[in-house]
Amino acid sequence: MRLVTPTRLLVLAIPMAAMTGFAGLTGAERWPWDRDRRPEGPPVAKVERLDPQTRFGLTVPGQVKSAQYTMIECEVENISGAGLPTTGGGGGGRRGGRSQTPAGLTIISLVPEGTYVRAGQVLAEIDPSRFIEIARLLRISVEEAQAVEAKARYDLQAAEIALAEYLDGVRLETLMQLEGQVALAKSQVQQQSDHLDWTNRILPLGYVSLSALRDEAISMLSAQLALEQAERALADYRSYTEPKLTRQLEARLDQARATYTFAQRRREMDEDRLALAEQQIERCTIRAPHDGQLVYGTTRDDTPIRLGLEVYRRMRLFMLPDLERPVVQAQVNQTQIWMVSEGQEALVRVDAKPGLVLRGKVASVSPFVDNEDRMAQLSGIMRYNVRIDLEDRERLLPGLSAEVEILIPATQDALTIPAEALSVVGNQTICYVLGPGGVEPRPVGVLPGSVERLQVVEGLSEGEQVILGPYDPSSEPLPPPPSQPELTASASEGAGTA
Repeated sequence: MRLVTPTRLLVLAIPMAAMTGFAGLTGAERWPWDRDRRPEGPPVAKVERLDPQTRFGLTVPGQVKSAQYTMIECEVENISGAGLPTTGGGGGGRRGGRSQTPAGLTIISLVPEGTYVRAGQVLAEIDPSRFIEIARLLRISVEEAQAVEAKARYDLQAAEIALAEYLDGVRLETLMQLEGQVALAKSQVQQQSDHLDWTNRILPLGYVSLSALRDEAISMLSAQLALEQAERALADYRSYTEPKLTRQLEARLDQARATYTFAQRRREMDEDRLALAEQQIERCTIRAPHDGQLVYGTTRDDTPIRLGLEVYRRMRLFMLPDLERPVVQAQVNQTQIWMVSEGQEALVRVDAKPGLVLRGKVASVSPFVDNEDRMAQLSGIMRYNVRIDLEDRERLLPGLSAEVEILIPATQDALTIPAEALSVVGNQTICYVLGPGGVEPRPVGVLPGSVERLQVVEGLSEGEQVILGPYDPSSEPLPPPPSQPELTASASEGAGTA
């Protein structure tokens, strides 16, 4: 255990002065120590073992806040669409919207300030007529886009069928016809060749004339020419006509697909614009997100919220604290914050309701100094915010001042002495201990407790006696310590009895 220096003692003196006694104990019931002022010396007290269940009360100022505190903003966007351009006009300027001015965004109904509202209740209405007209024109545009998309879809289907028809039908049929013509021409060439051979064989026998032979030769040449033409037609179709028709049909298909995609996107764009316009119509009706008491906001030039006021996007219209779930924000001094941790119990007393004691627990301890506390900045003593969640359901208005008593558990295996038994001599924190050999100044290590008691973690033993109040050995006599003969006699009597 480390000793507490004088500087540390001065720092600890601040929380001591601000802390109450043990929770649930008052007066002499808290500390039943022996403080008898004897005629022969100063008062003394016994060093006692601290009950592990003891809790010290750290009392700090606090303020009631809402656990659910919603800032309601204007979410309406000043959009244009369907041939309705955004008009120029009056004040406000651009504030995160899509246009330069808030023309036409006017409050037409308003719930009185201070009204307790329920979740879903209408708080205000903004004139939706402009958005209703935009939505009407956009619905017409959507219907036109749907018709164009349907035509493009049918054209795409026709192009797909035409390509499939050519590849799987017309192309194959044409190839079969051309290949058949080639086969027929080959058979005719072969047949004419056989006739020419037969004519040549019987010519010497005189059965045919020379002119007949010439006719057979001419027929042979005609058949060969027909074969060449059929083969050329088949080759040309395979090399040129078939690829050309295929590419033409594929191009028609790609064009139809692109037209359909464009029609789809146009229809989706018009539907998105229509959905945005309908969303603005819905946003023109401002509803409460939860239960609470309505508080009006102000504009940037401190103009109050009122009927007929022109609003803009993200303008703060209302504040809605939930009065059914209040919390308390306590402010703990920088010298005491180290004693506070999450889960500790707390008692809250609201100044506006004397006698009301609410129970709660420490929900969170801010790791940062409260920079908005100007009094703390002026004094140089920083404070930290501690959130207390109340266990009792009590309807409290935000902003009420309160007194928070945080119950700090006692240190494990700590002893306790009266606060007035502590003295500072030089650079040491000491207690004057009364023992058999007289008064002994002994360095001790202490921790804060209550205003009346301190926690001792080093330097003393249970049952020892410490002198209370400022002690000057030269100014006040001490009770004589027990003599050695008396101790011996007492020991002998005890042995005889045994």
